[in-house]
Amino acid sequence: MFQNVRAIQLPTQLTGMRIAPADDDEIKRIVRESGISADEGVVFYSVAGPNFRGYVAAGVMVTSEDSGEYFEPSEVWRDGPGSLG
Repeated sequence: MFQNVRAIQLPTQLTGMRIAPADDDEIKRIVRESGISADEGVVFYSVAGPNFRGYVAAGVMVTSEDSGEYFEPSEVWRDGPGSLG
């Protein structure tokens, strides 16, 4: 889960997705393509798969994996998606 997203470039289907901090060359490309400056508080992530290359520029990325279903509560969404209030 990304928070404080400033820019995102991803395809609609993500197969075999890998997320990693962007290297210097990728950061330059993301800055050029998105117009987002590499300032404090922005972390650039490279998102790639077998047939795509994209990016996310965000404040933070949080990961959590569990064996629950989509509609069940999780570590990052304690009340589950049925409870937005």
